[in-house]
Amino acid sequence: MASPYLHPKYWDTTTRLAGRGISGTPVDMGMPHSADFLKVKCLCLLDDRGGVASEIRGFTSTCGQSVFRGNKMQLSDYGRYFVCDPTIHVVRRANMVKREGLDYLEKTEPDLDEFLLSSDINCRFVNTATGPDGCLYVTDMYRGIIQDAAWLSPGPRKNIVANGLDKNIQHGRIWRIRSSGARPGPMPEMLNESTGELLRHLENSNGWWRDTAQKLIILRQDRETVIPLLEGMVRFSTNPLTRLHALWTLEGIGCLTPEFVAEPYTDRDPRVRRAAIQISERWLDKENVVTALIKIADDRDSSVAQQLILSLGLTANKRAEEGIQTAARKHLKDKGVILATCVSLWGKEHLPFIQDIYHGNMDPASATMWKNYLGNWNKGIEFPKDIDKNHRKLVENGEQMYFKSCVTCHGPDGKGISIPGTDLMLAPSLVDSPRVDGDLEKLAAILHHGLTGPLDGKTYQAGFMAPAEVLGVTRDDRLAETLSYIRYAWGQKGGPVTVEDVSSARKKFGNRKTPWTQAELEAATGR
Repeated sequence: MASPYLHPKYWDTTTRLAGRGISGTPVDMGMPHSADFLKVKCLCLLDDRGGVASEIRGFTSTCGQSVFRGNKMQLSDYGRYFVCDPTIHVVRRANMVKREGLDYLEKTEPDLDEFLLSSDINCRFVNTATGPDGCLYVTDMYRGIIQDAAWLSPGPRKNIVANGLDKNIQHGRIWRIRSSGARPGPMPEMLNESTGELLRHLENSNGWWRDTAQKLIILRQDRETVIPLLEGMVRFSTNPLTRLHALWTLEGIGCLTPEFVAEPYTDRDPRVRRAAIQISERWLDKENVVTALIKIADDRDSSVAQQLILSLGLTANKRAEEGIQTAARKHLKDKGVILATCVSLWGKEHLPFIQDIYHGNMDPASATMWKNYLGNWNKGIEFPKDIDKNHRKLVENGEQMYFKSCVTCHGPDGKGISIPGTDLMLAPSLVDSPRVDGDLEKLAAILHHGLTGPLDGKTYQAGFMAPAEVLGVTRDDRLAETLSYIRYAWGQKGGPVTVEDVSSARKKFGNRKTPWTQAELEAATGR
């Protein structure tokens, strides 16, 4: 998936509209969590990889994620995200929150505390799940070796054998976790219940019961008998989760019509409205469905607007553009809406809404945000059919690095960012640049150490180009990918930049600690 925020089917809209594959996460999206979210405290200082164990680590083998939807832990845990890492012997708990319209993970425990962690190296948490009794279940493989064969080089293997970890097998266990004083709920007897009796479980406060009842109703042979009752739930239930499950159950049975699904477009709960819009995607070839969706384009909830925009983006119907633009104007500062719009209108710069962004018919703060996102439309490269696959991979990876670290100053089109209201540029253009199209050693040296002062007699507002280390690009293979992209996109269409090319420049100028001036660079390289 190209973006952590989108289902692949929506991101595929960009490929259809651009006529080529678009790789990488959209620029300016940020990460779906804070930087310190990745720091983990490990109580086990006996290392099973043959190195020196440390207390503070980063996630390496996250797995077993789930959202808790039970009712036997504290109320605040409902809807929280749980994920395991068996190499650090920890279960992380996190809040799922919205920030400027995007889903965001926020660590629940303070500082370096964790929901569940162990000092026992054999403790290997691998899965979490909500149980039918409303408790949280955590699967612990409890095994000495968790690595696959690729990890077992001679060093770790020696350490594992020396500590007897290879002998600890077949001791898995399951943890059942609930609040103090909370009694586990009853065992289900759904297989002995009629299809009609299953309907009442769609109102259960435990998500496991709702999900399982929905699944069994869809699988039953007599499911048609409950269709009128499910329709009544969609229309009249006071519980929004019941309305939501009833709607998706009808979808699973396959008995919905566009007219019925249009009714929940105005449901009082945004989750139900979003579901109805998503279900309607199968009928986007029908003019009346597109018309009905356009009529709700002014929905007050930004998450509904985001879903509407993404869904309308799946159709080539030109009228869908009208609804997308209306919804976007309603939520100008919502990043989720901006992302959805940039994907669903990919490359359509002629549309009135996009023209308003570029021609100042919008408040400056919103326009700047939109322009940053619209810069993604410059992503994606057309390759000749006979290009070497390794060269292509270097360029594609380098494109992602460029849009992550370089685009802020040099712009998505490589022509540099202009300062609004002036003729000044933040950074020089990479297009037709003698450095991009010239000596590779000189270009690699610039990327390694940065560049400062006037360039070709012209002063730029940024003042200097930051070294790769400041930009967070320190590995030579990443630098080689970035240079491969820059030279392919805006310079010579020659061969790839190799790791050896970059490493050679690093070694030659390794003692340098400050950014180059143009004169120093030319004197050092002799050209």
